[in-house]
Amino acid sequence: MTRLPFFSGVAVYLALLLAIPQPAYAALTDNLVSFWEMEEASGTRVDTPGTMDLTDHSVTSQAGIQGNAGDFEASSLTYLDHVDDPDLSMGDIDFTFQVWVKPETVTGFPVILKKGNAGNSTREYILFLDGATPQWQVGNGTGTSQRQWSGALTAGNWYHIVFWHDAAANETGITVNNGTPITGPHSGGVLDASGAFQLGAGVDQSLYWDGLIDQVGLWKRKLTSSEITELYNSGNGLSYAAMSSGAATPCVIGGGIIRPGCPGDLFLLVGAR
Repeated sequence: MTRLPFFSGVAVYLALLLAIPQPAYAALTDNLVSFWEMEEASGTRVDTPGTMDLTDHSVTSQAGIQGNAGDFEASSLTYLDHVDDPDLSMGDIDFTFQVWVKPETVTGFPVILKKGNAGNSTREYILFLDGATPQWQVGNGTGTSQRQWSGALTAGNWYHIVFWHDAAANETGITVNNGTPITGPHSGGVLDASGAFQLGAGVDQSLYWDGLIDQVGLWKRKLTSSEITELYNSGNGLSYAAMSSGAATPCVIGGGIIRPGCPGDLFLLVGAR
């Protein structure tokens, strides 16, 4: 294959790259209420775009899916929380959560996140494991609806869990690692009560998470399937910086050839003479 002169090759590459549609990561910040990156080694976990900083109850840190993650120990009763706030309360609206988790144990009913206490009159929403299986529940004040994932989690592996309420369709749904969503009916919206938001625990029932939690996000809208795919990012996660800048990880040029997997899987020789 004949190589193009260096500058001509670069010009052709740039022209073709600009013509290829790029992932719309910037849209992921639309109606993003809170995003906890979990970068802190200890202490308060900052809500990067919002004001819902989480109070620390002895949660430490380890390497996460993106940067650091919170390290929760069930035996030490560690968790993070925030008092009731309109930003964390729902009602009959669209909303979506995402969370990355890496369980250290998968027994019992460990709570990943929740708001409101157990019981039909006080349950707002909760994500937990039923043994090793993720389960998402929402309550409307008189009853609860639940969606259970179709597979079990394995200790020591990272999982991306996305779960939502669709007000117009009167349904809730859950997906793990960008799999086919499991959805079902739910009417009456979601109870808007005074319960605290808790990450890594259901303190009222003494149900504590054992493992890592990272990149927790809350949108007050229903994410699209393509947005969930972008957030999963082939199992690598997506940082808040990438979401807010609209930029994916840049393509790497090595040996004069554009890295496979760049937009359009473009292969173009742009090496020097």
